[in-house]
Amino acid sequence: MAMAMNQPLYNAAGGRWYNTEILAAPSRNFMINVFLQHHESLPFDFHVPTFIARLHSANPAERPHPAIIEAMYLMACYFVSRGSLSSPHPLALEVATDPGVELPQLAELPHLEEHFLRRARNALVDSLSFSDRLMDFLRGSILVTQYLYLRGRFLEGRFEEYESGVATEAYNDTLGDLFAGVIPSTGDRLPDLPWTVALKGVSLLVRATRIGLNYRLRPTSEAVNTTQALKTAIDNFRSTLAPYQSPSHGGAPVSTIPCTDAATLLGHTAALGALMEIHHTLFEATDLDEDYDMRLARAVEVAELASGVKEGGLVNGTLICAGYCWALAARILVRHIESNDGAEPYAVDYESHLANLVTALEMLSITFPALLSQFGRAQEALGRAAGLGVGLLGGRADL
Repeated sequence: MAMAMNQPLYNAAGGRWYNTEILAAPSRNFMINVFLQHHESLPFDFHVPTFIARLHSANPAERPHPAIIEAMYLMACYFVSRGSLSSPHPLALEVATDPGVELPQLAELPHLEEHFLRRARNALVDSLSFSDRLMDFLRGSILVTQYLYLRGRFLEGRFEEYESGVATEAYNDTLGDLFAGVIPSTGDRLPDLPWTVALKGVSLLVRATRIGLNYRLRPTSEAVNTTQALKTAIDNFRSTLAPYQSPSHGGAPVSTIPCTDAATLLGHTAALGALMEIHHTLFEATDLDEDYDMRLARAVEVAELASGVKEGGLVNGTLICAGYCWALAARILVRHIESNDGAEPYAVDYESHLANLVTALEMLSITFPALLSQFGRAQEALGRAAGLGVGLLGGRADL
């Protein structure tokens, strides 16, 4: 039976089966069955018996994260929309049929794709926000990316693919470090994986960049709400970070930063980079001085972190992401300095912070020549800023 797209049945509000925060077990099993019946048509491999065992685990921490579950719901809707209604495979999960339980109807699933896409994206952010079952984040990201490509939404799919790729690379680096002995042994138990901190920070940075681009392509109130929700997730993440102490204060060369310290540096820097992107988007949406000031303050914090790398070269490949944040912070400081063209002194020495960023970019560009152009532009801007002198206290430049 066909259903109209604007039928009230599919509004976000209401007591329908799909509007609960966590689907009831019968609805969950129904949707996962649809996915499992047809998932082999996707380039997506996972061990189904292990997944089913996790689903029934008595320990909530062992169950699959909603990041993968909601992505499966999304793909179930897609499969039904493409006419995939029969399969030779037996059902993997029992679906209760009690009279008081509302079950999904196959005919309504094609109309719920956007609903479950939003849920899946929110669950991905939640997984990153609390470093919760990050392998489920990776698998959920892959499914959402595949959905976007299958629907011809290539720009969105490309960003989702990049984010998933960043996360996968960070995991591979972590495993490689473990087997190569870069992360020292701590006795009988494996050490915590410090690069999960970097993974989450970089993934939040990529998501903030993507949301900002989406807002510029299609400025909507929903995009602003998504931006504000991501800011909350970033704040949650930052509250879990250990303080970063620059190794330079003890005389250790930066090239020998322990893996854990480098990961913490990248986690802090990437989270601040994400906030710079967030406040850029919110400033465009609201034109509030508060967002301008917050973005400027985050750029200063990034510069303060970068000051610790002035005495040596950073050799860890993942820190190229820090270089992106340094370049972004440098642009913010340059625009702020140049917009005020000299008068009363600043309360903050922005030129010194800019100089720290230029030096850090120079050191990193020795290892990564791709950053040479960013370093060159920042160096030229520093020269211009030195010629301008100081600017107006509290002034504001266009972002």
